[in-house]
Amino acid sequence: MVLGTHGVVGLEQRILGAWALRVVSDSPAPVIIVQSKAPAPAGYKKVMVTADYNKESKQLALHAISMAKIFGGEVIFFEGKESDEFLGNQTKLNLQFSQRLCNANGVSHRVISQEQGDYHKELIKTAVTENADLICIMSRKDMDLKTVLLGDDEQWLINNEAQIPVMCVNPAQNYAFGNMVLNP
Repeated sequence: MVLGTHGVVGLEQRILGAWALRVVSDSPAPVIIVQSKAPAPAGYKKVMVTADYNKESKQLALHAISMAKIFGGEVIFFEGKESDEFLGNQTKLNLQFSQRLCNANGVSHRVISQEQGDYHKELIKTAVTENADLICIMSRKDMDLKTVLLGDDEQWLINNEAQIPVMCVNPAQNYAFGNMVLNP
């Protein structure tokens, strides 16, 4: 599913933007959100995906790998910097799984680690530097009125100034994914 956005300015658009995110969070399929910038002529060849300690990041990797396979591109994993040792180890394990999945499916990939600063700002900065065609993120269903009014990282990423399209994926309980190799 593809959904367009004009960005978020003012209270009314924040609320309407939040409704768009509600549509995303209720979608059974991933949703690619685009702004006014034209897509790359060759499609989504450079797919940047968030890599963190959440178990759902493995599901997100499957979708990013699928997009890279469709367009003959590569996956760029953006690894979050964790100060907590347990979370850092969990991130590394998720990355190892995702890299094995890329190898098993013949998809070129690399890992770029966050060096400093705010994760989401660094993600966009790196996506711009890498000339990414698509950013993949996991959607959340926990948006409340405070999030709508004060802003949200997900909403900020979707409406990024570089106008890079963002694919939002909802976590699934039971997961099967086409002809993708799931147990590398």
